[in-house]
Amino acid sequence: MNTTKIGKWAIQLLACTIILMGMNTNMQAQDDSENEPMLLSISEFTIKTGHNLAFQEGVKTWKSCYLENDGKWTWNMWYRMNGEGTVYYLTSYSASWTDFAAEDPAGQACYRQAAELIMPAVEKVEDHFSWTKPEWSLTPGDSQNTVVEVAYFRVKDRMIFNSLVTDVMEIIEESQGSKRSMWYESQGGGPDGFHYMNVFPYENMEALDEPVESAWSIIAEAEGEDTRDEYYEDYKNSVENSWMYIFRLNEEMSHSEGDE
Repeated sequence: MNTTKIGKWAIQLLACTIILMGMNTNMQAQDDSENEPMLLSISEFTIKTGHNLAFQEGVKTWKSCYLENDGKWTWNMWYRMNGEGTVYYLTSYSASWTDFAAEDPAGQACYRQAAELIMPAVEKVEDHFSWTKPEWSLTPGDSQNTVVEVAYFRVKDRMIFNSLVTDVMEIIEESQGSKRSMWYESQGGGPDGFHYMNVFPYENMEALDEPVESAWSIIAEAEGEDTRDEYYEDYKNSVENSWMYIFRLNEEMSHSEGDE
């Protein structure tokens, strides 16, 4: 049975009919189809001031109810470490939009926990949908990454940007043996939202202290500084704005396939 389908109705219940989907960067949902694009959905929870603990406990209670009712859906909950306010990302993958039509009896059984324990602590929820870009991305592995740096790009010339990223990812792969990160292309969104998202995974917080060579440095070493400068001009000509957040996985609020 496709567990990504089972989870869709559960999340609708979890948010009291608000669709809540998102980014699962351990990439479990892609194990069987790593070369096929997957639909990544992110539900961004902004928590009311002073309600962080209530939100955490509410999600844990809902999770216990869901698993007791033999729920099959898996998800990750990420805490945003920088930026304004207290924000969590709830994340999950789907194979297609059709998956959203599926129901989940376990989620229905736990509606009350979502309505009474989770949503009163939430100030707002914003949903994002993106397709994975396998041709640009790190091949999914078996390890669980508990920290990610997420860079967002709002672009003004998609053609230049697509060509730039394609070339840069090929150079990085040839030089480093891996593309190192995962890319996503936004599906819809508001007038000030991102168009592309790049996720750089880390095994743990300690890994953030290890030096990481920048893409521009890798290009200069592999192709020379003139080529690096040409690509940087393409970047400036194609990108309108960019920003970055760091997220840490909350395992107690998440549920993976291997969990009891």
